[in-house]
Amino acid sequence: MPLNATPLTPITLIIFGATGNLATTRLFPAIFHLYKDQYTPKDFRILGIARRELTNDAFRMLVRDVIKQYFGSSLKEQEWSSFASLIEYQQLDFSKRRDYDNLCTLIGRDDVKKPRSKLYYLAVAPEYYAAIFDHIEHCELPMRKKGVWTRVVIEKPFGTDFESAMQLNNRLQKIFHEDEIYRIDHYLGKETVQNILAFRFANGMFEPLWNHEFIDHVQMTVAEDDGVGARGAFYDKTGALRDVGQNHLLQLLAHIAMEKPKTLQPDDLRTARLDVLRKLKGGGPHVDDWVVSGQYDGYTREENIHPSSKTETFVSLKLFVDTPRWNDIPFYVRTGKKLARDVTEVSIQFRKPVQKFFGHADNDETNILTLRIQPDEGIALRLNVKRAGHGRDLQQVEMNYCYKHPSADGHEAYDTLLLDAMHGDQSLFPHLDEVMASWKFVTPMLGSRKTKRTVVLYPQGSWGPKEADELLVRDGRAWLTGALQVCDIHH
Repeated sequence: MPLNATPLTPITLIIFGATGNLATTRLFPAIFHLYKDQYTPKDFRILGIARRELTNDAFRMLVRDVIKQYFGSSLKEQEWSSFASLIEYQQLDFSKRRDYDNLCTLIGRDDVKKPRSKLYYLAVAPEYYAAIFDHIEHCELPMRKKGVWTRVVIEKPFGTDFESAMQLNNRLQKIFHEDEIYRIDHYLGKETVQNILAFRFANGMFEPLWNHEFIDHVQMTVAEDDGVGARGAFYDKTGALRDVGQNHLLQLLAHIAMEKPKTLQPDDLRTARLDVLRKLKGGGPHVDDWVVSGQYDGYTREENIHPSSKTETFVSLKLFVDTPRWNDIPFYVRTGKKLARDVTEVSIQFRKPVQKFFGHADNDETNILTLRIQPDEGIALRLNVKRAGHGRDLQQVEMNYCYKHPSADGHEAYDTLLLDAMHGDQSLFPHLDEVMASWKFVTPMLGSRKTKRTVVLYPQGSWGPKEADELLVRDGRAWLTGALQVCDIHH
């Protein structure tokens, strides 16, 4: 539950792109979960909007199928019937104004009796944003009335580079106020990401060590074992750096590297993340010294991919955070598709003891702290201890904390973020300044990529190009993914 949560007013949730992959696989299961556990308001309405020609009943059956797939035998018919009664569907061509006139009438129908708060969710490709903004402004859909609110949730990537992100925001802020705009990065809703702050600032044993005096380096991996799938048309125009690097990776880094926020209130959390994003710098004099771009073998044979595409499906970076806490400490980050396994984790390698206290019996293995974001969420710490028996030989042991579920009550990232948006808590939503700071850092890399097209092939099922390994090898280091077990239930 968000901080300082108050009872919710009547809400209409309007989902653009309601038949798409995001809405069906993520949003509707999350909405049903919140409804089932009584987190939604008593007066709640869901309006699905998409281009497909569907009746209300046909759309409800589509939603039921995905919820049934998600919840299985635990789905009770009475709960579903009650939820289905909240759902309506409206076919709409995003570019046709007359369709929005019908939408305006439909949304405003219930406002005649009682004003309702509106939460717009744009689960559509970014190229449709401008048209949607233009038309909802024409219909005066974001009308503000006393006692209710209007908010909009926008999926990443927010823009394609610094300039386009600024143009998109200028257009958006002609309709919505900044406190009404929720730029969603679902990684910030993941329980283990939120737990980074608790782990750091609620444990006196770790925060004093969280700096360059005790940490050797930090590694971050966001790896997927599948390919682009049905997202080919979108992905080939986007690439790994835009799709994951500019948002997920840099937001994870900000949580690891931030200074202690003044409070846990939204403004203070966002300021702490922003301070990190503004202090990022590359790990070498030339972009190619610290950026590796790769493409998995077979990508150009995927559906809706151009045969000569140079779009990267993998990117690895060596970064620094130019603050006293992280003086000269490298952050190695990577993300990619068709990699060896599906895993997201952050590993912090501590420095070796300066003095070989145990002499020849000292072990060269360092202490490692790993925070697993997904799957099998948990935290693991590797320690050196004396081996049982005679002598002073050392061995490595691991201490694990595992989540049985993504969170204590079974809720996942989109559940958390949707609930926060309804309550007006922007703590887990990047501020415009964060987005722009990220793009300011990332955009020069995009320019280099377009100019030189240095994209190397890597085998499917590997950990990416060998050049990404060399980023660390030349510093006398190696990737740590898989070094600790971290609740590996599935492996």
